[in-house]
Amino acid sequence: MTWFNSLATWKQVVIVGLLLLVIVPLIYNLGYNLGSFLAQSGG
Repeated sequence: MTWFNSLATWKQVVIVGLLLLVIVPLIYNLGYNLGSFLAQSGG
């Protein structure tokens, strides 16, 4: 069952990688938009 364990680990790595690929740009865009909004509102 070692191949199953390695397969499960591989799937876990792929899922985490995809989550990071989605979440990191979202957080970056959110911070960038927030900074632009604060700058425009005279902050």
